[in-house]
Amino acid sequence: MNKTLYILIGVILIVASFYIGYTIKSPTSASQEIQNLKNQITNLQQQNSQLQSNVKELQNQLQNENGSENSQDSNTGAKGNIEYGKGDCMPCVCADEDCTGCPERTYSDFSGDIYFILKSDLDTLGDGDFDNLIESSAKTLVTNGNYEISLAPGEYFVMPRDVYQYDKNFINISSGNMVEKDFKFFKCTSY
Repeated sequence: MNKTLYILIGVILIVASFYIGYTIKSPTSASQEIQNLKNQITNLQQQNSQLQSNVKELQNQLQNENGSENSQDSNTGAKGNIEYGKGDCMPCVCADEDCTGCPERTYSDFSGDIYFILKSDLDTLGDGDFDNLIESSAKTLVTNGNYEISLAPGEYFVMPRDVYQYDKNFINISSGNMVEKDFKFFKCTSY
């Protein structure tokens, strides 16, 4: 009986020593696992950044190709004048019927980038990245209010980067036509 008891105690001690050894080694392997996961996350983040960079490069190449395709037909596009104003948009309280005391909005010739976003792309954007849509759209540099751009046929929403007025500023481009259209944009500094 004592022999059986000694064997049973020996087996328990052996099992206990394996268990204790496992629990002592387990935190080390767990910390190694955590470190491996951190390294994998870092690698995935780097790959994600590289992929985003590649996507932007491909979008730029596509935009350049589209631009060169559009430039082949220089008779298809738009040109005109763009005016830009900035100021208070608070409703004016009029003392008389004709509101002669309300300040008028003043505009000047716009200089800067103007974007031509395909209306179909804008309408299907949903919760997508609006900034990415703007950057992937056709644009032209406006100087002293004058613009001219070759565009593929379609309906476009026109905007400078800082003024979004969806209810206005659309232009329809048809093949072989250089559409002349002027635009006015007003950026509200207060409401």
